Amino acid sequence: MGRALAWSARACAVGAWGALGIVIVWAYGMRPGEVPPFEGLIRLGWVGLALLWVRVGVLWIRRVRYRGSGAGRPVDPVQDAVPVRSEPYVPRTQSAGWWVYLRQGAVWVLLPLVIAVPVSLGEPTGGASIRALQQAGAEVGWATVVQVAEVSALRDADDDQWGYQATLVLELPDRTTVTATDAVVYREPRAGGQVRALWAPAQRELGAVVDETVRDPEKWVRGGWTWRGVGLLVAVLAIPLAAIAASIGAVAGPEALHRVAWDAGAQSVHAVVATALYLLVLPLLDGSGFGSRVGWLLATAGFGCTVLALYVALGVWAQMVDHA
Repeated sequence: MGRALAWSARACAVGAWGALGIVIVWAYGMRPGEVPPFEGLIRLGWVGLALLWVRVGVLWIRRVRYRGSGAGRPVDPVQDAVPVRSEPYVPRTQSAGWWVYLRQGAVWVLLPLVIAVPVSLGEPTGGASIRALQQAGAEVGWATVVQVAEVSALRDADDDQWGYQATLVLELPDRTTVTATDAVVYREPRAGGQVRALWAPAQRELGAVVDETVRDPEKWVRGGWTWRGVGLLVAVLAIPLAAIAASIGAVAGPEALHRVAWDAGAQSVHAVVATALYLLVLPLLDGSGFGSRVGWLLATAGFGCTVLALYVALGVWAQMVDHA
């Protein structure tokens, strides 16, 4: 029975890692034209979480059975020459320490990449009008202003003017026209001027979008991984978190990490954090959103802080288990 429970826990761990890994890669490679709800991602996320919690349940069953059998009784310093463990011990399938580090690294690498989900889903959307254009096969290019209306000044918190908002009638390269409402430009718009615009050639009735505050409008029609996005993710997230994880692992040692991986309490913390991260990103998957860019930024920051807190907590837990 104990062996069956151990292999069940291993199978659930592999299944959860695979499901959540697919969610991350799928979300980060999402084309901008995709609009929520993303039913496939939502289902995979719930499957991954369910497997995580099944594994936690299996570990708690093992602990209860172990203690119920009397193996986990309090230590009698007179009768016990060797301290008795409070957790059922599972021998390593590979005796080498590198296997423990590799296995733990696969888990710790997965969580930082979850931060890519709000980055990849939140950044390209740009609002309902842009998403509608993206889904209709949008393209970005230069357009000529032929008519200007409803011009208003845009001011910052200090009441300094920094740009203009207007309704622009644009002539596209194929000589057809399209209207961009609420266009945002830095200089006062005039007929004959050139602006970068987003429009859908197949559905001109959707209008166009002009927003000069967006430094890279090509991102609206560019899908999948980009070197800039990957480089930013690696520099800002992967390298620092990998350094933290490596430091924790080196201090704890392979034996302590192995015991934490089979500790019911520690893995319960893991499952709670993974569930919290998934619920945090769920508004992007089901289309409800965070309400504003500030909310999106706070959610992304919350991801990073939560993962860092998990690393520190598990590192401390490993030290406690090692000295138990």
